Amino acid sequence: MSAFPDGWICGRVGIWGEADQRGQAWAGWEVSSQDYRNSPDDLAVRLEESLAALLRSLDPDVRIQWHWSLSGDYRRELAAYAAKTAETENSFARSVREARLARLSAKHQAGLLRREKLLLFAATPIKAKTPASALSRAALSAHYSRLLEQLDGSFALRAEGWGAYLGASGVTLRRLEEDELFAALWGCFNPRRRDKPGAWEPGHNILPQIWRGQMLGQPGSLPEDRYGFVLDGCYHAVVGFGTDRYPQSTYAGLIYHLLSLGISEYRVVLNVYPLSQRQEIKREEYELRRITGDFQSEQKQSLIPAILQKRDRIQRLATGAETPLRWDFGVILWSDSADELSERIELVRARIGAMSGAQDWTSSGFRTAKNSWINLLPGNLWCDYHRDAHKGTDAWVANLIPMSASFLGRLEDPDMLVEGTEGQLVGVQSFISGTPQHAVVLGATRTGKSVLLNDFLCESWPNFKKRIIVEEGDSYGSIVRALGGSRILVHQDADLCLNPLATYGACLSRAQVEIASTTIAGLIGAEHDHGALAAIVNAVDGEYAALAEEWISFDESRREMCGREALAARLLVKNVLEGETFPEAYAQLREWLQAPGENPAKVVFAGISPAAVAEFLATDDGERLSRNVAFAHMGDEEEVELGYVVNALKQEHLAGDSQRNQDIAAALENWLEVPLFSGTSTLRLDGELLHFELGRADERIKAAMIVCLGNAVRNHLTTLPRSQRKLILLEEAAKLLDTPSGQRLVAEYYQQLGKYSAWVCSVVQTYSTFAQAPVIKNAVLGNSSLYLLTQHRDAAALEDANRTLRLPEAATAAVLGYPSPEFLKPPAALFTVRQAGERNPLVGTARLEAEEELLRLSSSKGEDYERRRMERLESLKGKAIDVEALVSE
Repeated sequence: MSAFPDGWICGRVGIWGEADQRGQAWAGWEVSSQDYRNSPDDLAVRLEESLAALLRSLDPDVRIQWHWSLSGDYRRELAAYAAKTAETENSFARSVREARLARLSAKHQAGLLRREKLLLFAATPIKAKTPASALSRAALSAHYSRLLEQLDGSFALRAEGWGAYLGASGVTLRRLEEDELFAALWGCFNPRRRDKPGAWEPGHNILPQIWRGQMLGQPGSLPEDRYGFVLDGCYHAVVGFGTDRYPQSTYAGLIYHLLSLGISEYRVVLNVYPLSQRQEIKREEYELRRITGDFQSEQKQSLIPAILQKRDRIQRLATGAETPLRWDFGVILWSDSADELSERIELVRARIGAMSGAQDWTSSGFRTAKNSWINLLPGNLWCDYHRDAHKGTDAWVANLIPMSASFLGRLEDPDMLVEGTEGQLVGVQSFISGTPQHAVVLGATRTGKSVLLNDFLCESWPNFKKRIIVEEGDSYGSIVRALGGSRILVHQDADLCLNPLATYGACLSRAQVEIASTTIAGLIGAEHDHGALAAIVNAVDGEYAALAEEWISFDESRREMCGREALAARLLVKNVLEGETFPEAYAQLREWLQAPGENPAKVVFAGISPAAVAEFLATDDGERLSRNVAFAHMGDEEEVELGYVVNALKQEHLAGDSQRNQDIAAALENWLEVPLFSGTSTLRLDGELLHFELGRADERIKAAMIVCLGNAVRNHLTTLPRSQRKLILLEEAAKLLDTPSGQRLVAEYYQQLGKYSAWVCSVVQTYSTFAQAPVIKNAVLGNSSLYLLTQHRDAAALEDANRTLRLPEAATAAVLGYPSPEFLKPPAALFTVRQAGERNPLVGTARLEAEEELLRLSSSKGEDYERRRMERLESLKGKAIDVEALVSE
């Protein structure tokens, strides 16, 4: 009967037995991977090859153990979410986060959350001899310190090689510290408290510190003979493969039969013992001689296949094509109830029966169960007991490694924290290491997209400083009111002016000239008329130049100021911000100059002499750039307006076809009567949350409105500090931005605004319209790293999108098969998350169970919409309305 060995944990090295030839050293690593059940097939194949390569690299002096279990410990993640919630200043957003935190914390306390946890342990026999007893205490201490240092370095070196094999498949190893080694053992001996390790005293025998209860034989209350033992008040049993009844063949994913039982009180352990290749060849050669002798004496034809099989195996062993291994496998089960344990045993036995013809072995009695359990303890790989060690090759055993992980998304400071479909928490992140992960939300109508994004707005509130929503359909009106944002209804009768020529505090750029010109041409349907567009560009360019010169000449000190700033920005482009455009460099310069305290930019700026400025302004380039900078200092009432361009086109001296210019001017004069585009811009972009609703706009002018608005937003964001995170949400992007100018603008959003810490998210409901705009489709999908997919009803559209997304087959089937939110109890939106991983995309299913108030505000049903309007009307009762203030506005 196997006995419990004494043990110590010394730093990152554990010792079973004695720290000499009588003992073994062990170490552990946390294995981090993605959910390979929702990974592309080629990645699963790469993983299988990586695991087989790792097994081939082992030598007989090192044994390894894969230890898979389920944990419900999310204390660190929930604590971080709670701290961020406490910092949330917006009361409604904070209430949403508090409700989410309360619900998830309650589940955590009740043990209803789970996550898969995979640990890798390695053990090697200690070869150092026992020190002479005559050594002093100091000498003994030095000896053991050197021994532990050598063992630690040896494990670290081996792990580097294993990490290289696994890295190609996106698997990483992290060395376990001494408290984590203790926690791994604690969880085995204390299953009731496995996620809450007790206190321990390093340097002392570990066994008395982790074994807090007796191990007793079961009282015989199970339907069959006693299966195991009682430990920590839980009934235990061990189930494995029977002798010569293990799977006849293995394949990638075979082990998943045992990793999705729907319970959390079990562990799956695989011990791997490398064998000596030379000894295995000798053994096979002996068997070959025996079988050959039998054939020669008896001439049995039935022995020929066995002879050929032995010869083939000897050849594969001799050439290194096959690595001989021995392995132990066990599923450790426990429960508070003997009857429930019996049910779980039957569940595991049924799953084993589905694994390529395998049959189970179940511990029968206290002694056998205890010995098997000790054999599967973390790092205890050199014990004397092996119940039924099987033999296999590297490729065969690789598929029994429980390489599985819960889909957790990204839980480090998530913008949205939701649940998975297997009891885990899933985090969605919009920024990774400060880089925005532009997003696309795809899904059919009434599949939970509005609830999903409304929840994102609330949960992500503390992570963004600016939020801008552009939509058509008023899906976000109620949530914007609740969050205290500004709603701007954009239509031809609105008390609003979107001056297409305004720069909104940004310096003038060539892109601004071209977008403004194309927008003006679009008002008269001439955006595709190259001659008309050239005439408008000429007029716009001239008016910008004339206004800038007039503004500078009004106060000559402005010339030196603009020249100095332009020269400093030019120096940044050449020496610091290589590869950036002048407008981008100027925006960065202005941010540095406005930052508190001293910085190199201020020193460089102050060091530019007046003579250098004058010399710069004497050049054509310097004069042009200083005029462009002037627009960053102008007020709204000083900007170029549509009327200026009309007057310029009327002038006889304007270059080009005079009659054409007159015709364009005549056509544009009609738009001077439309306040939306004519006059000083009245658009204000201050505030933390801006919501632009375009649903009431006339289709004739919607394209121009969108471009004007989009241009204003882009220019405004470039004037804000880059470190501030901004959110831009484009609802139904394909429908809103279906013009050439709109396509160019949204492409620029995705391709350029990331450097200003702007996260852009497009919502696509009608994918066919989206697919017909290739510029938008390529710009959006090609520059996005985060995708959220609710239910799809059009398999062809999903297949088209999947050419870019490369969703695995299982994830694609899940998206097509999601039920509508109203059919889930409680109502919830299922959606697939695909976001960037370190090497490969992370793909999995998440479940948003939104809080009641959020559901009410997000509902698009007619009765709910009308109810919200009546509630707002009811809120006005009894309030004093300042009529004079309204009139004065």
